[in-house]
Amino acid sequence: MSGGKGRGEGLEKSFALISRLGFDGVEIAVRDPAIVDASRILDLAQGYGLEIAAIGTGQAFVDEGICFTHPRASVRKKAVKRIKDQLLLGKNLKAPVIIFHMNIEDSDISRSLKGAAPYLAHVHLADSNRHAPGQGHIDFKPVFSTLKRIGYKGYISMEIMPKPDPETAVILSAEFLEKHGFIKVQKRGE
Repeated sequence: MSGGKGRGEGLEKSFALISRLGFDGVEIAVRDPAIVDASRILDLAQGYGLEIAAIGTGQAFVDEGICFTHPRASVRKKAVKRIKDQLLLGKNLKAPVIIFHMNIEDSDISRSLKGAAPYLAHVHLADSNRHAPGQGHIDFKPVFSTLKRIGYKGYISMEIMPKPDPETAVILSAEFLEKHGFIKVQKRGE
């Protein structure tokens, strides 16, 4: 989810869908906190019974090339300012801000999760094709089993491409998580 000025209707529609499907929270991707209305996001989340699970900050790199390790000092300085703004937004939304994360590309995801267990604070899921889990070829059963075994209690967020369209991607994600016992999808009329 991303929320900027002029996206209020789309944001509300997304929050409504996420709530209807039985999710407890929503992770929002915020490129620049200066262009988001934090009070509107918080009101929407509360109105739909959702927590802001986390604020993703990767869009600043993807869209603007802002990162802490950039060769130019001016870009690094901008990255520091941006993350301070993100942290303030996180404080206002009562949400953690994701800045560095583990990219699991090794041969045994379960072993990596066990090793990271004391530090594991947030989990993103995407299938091998960056679509909703179950749409590629990753075997998530051992991942979910390990998360349960290590007592992981945090959020599991989707960091996926909105394919074939955003609503279908959310529905596929919800159905996949329900199939594996992580949420109960609310059917229309329930």
